[in-house]
Amino acid sequence: MAKISHLKRLVLIGFGFFTLLIWVVTFLHYHALYGFQLEVVVSGSMEPNLKTGSLVIIQSVPPHQYRVGDIVSFHPPIKERISVTHRITKLYQSVSGVPEMATKGDANSNGDPWVTSLGAIEGKEVMALPWIGYGVLFLQTPYGFLGVALLTFLGVVSAEITLIWRILVDQIGQYIWRHITAKKA
Repeated sequence: MAKISHLKRLVLIGFGFFTLLIWVVTFLHYHALYGFQLEVVVSGSMEPNLKTGSLVIIQSVPPHQYRVGDIVSFHPPIKERISVTHRITKLYQSVSGVPEMATKGDANSNGDPWVTSLGAIEGKEVMALPWIGYGVLFLQTPYGFLGVALLTFLGVVSAEITLIWRILVDQIGQYIWRHITAKKA
């Protein structure tokens, strides 16, 4: 009986940790926390280094720390609503003195058709986790969000039902024990 209780506790802790991790990953995809942010690779332009569906952890760093060869996520000037993750191929200053960069996807034969200010960079790649980005993209859908919300709700409800059940069983056990000991006296 103790092993089953211990196993249930481990499952509940694992479930809670997993649910919390899902919420944190979803939050970090939309917001930077301590200079870190998550991006999902949605195309094959960085293959084989960054596979489609990879979750890229990026860290914002000061503009003077970027180097040619760094993989960065940025908002290109012609598509400001999206984020692109490509490699820096050239760093220079514009005629007005603004630091800029040229970028290229590793799998692309040509460089990107734009020049981007270093101020448009969200961050530099720290680590990439293959396939996990697919899960993050699913969480952004209404079904994914509803699924995580439902899992969270079911986890809280099951924990409360377990607590109520334990209290109820304890109270019934005490009631029966009192009646047994009262009859013997």
